[in-house]
Amino acid sequence: MRLNNKGWGTMEMILMTLFLLIMLAISWYYINAFFKGTLENNTASVKDSYYEAVKVNLRQAAKNYYYDNNYKGQAILSYKLLKEKGYINNAQDFLDFSCTGYVTVNNDVFKPYIKCKDYTSEGYISDFE
Repeated sequence: MRLNNKGWGTMEMILMTLFLLIMLAISWYYINAFFKGTLENNTASVKDSYYEAVKVNLRQAAKNYYYDNNYKGQAILSYKLLKEKGYINNAQDFLDFSCTGYVTVNNDVFKPYIKCKDYTSEGYISDFE
């Protein structure tokens, strides 16, 4: 760019404007990508924590039922059974669709498994519902 007593010329001004527009477009792309990725990660973590809460509630209901009925050893307690007996109210997933599931008990270790519309616990076996 050359400067003279009259200031910048038209060509210099056009080049500088194009340069600034290109830099703005690049910045916009990266800012948009950053926030989009951040929001998607937050939504996923909210869903995961919600499903963990459903599992915790199912596990606690199974513990209460197991100990109230003097079970010993291994057992498989379904969500349906726990709901019928009044130990759990309702398990609903993140988008308000009902979940189902069961809890396996082995040597006083309670492991919950749930199945919802968009989520299924690893190792879930539908025969145990």
